[in-house]
Amino acid sequence: MGRFLKTGGNMNFRRLKYFVKIVDIGSLTQAAEV
Repeated sequence: MGRFLKTGGNMNFRRLKYFVKIVDIGSLTQAAEV
């Protein structure tokens, strides 16, 4: 059970990093447009 939760949390963390990267690119694009 703990192993499963550990893997799930790791996947969540990777997804979070991916989401943050997208937000970063979006804000950079907005800054370039202005």
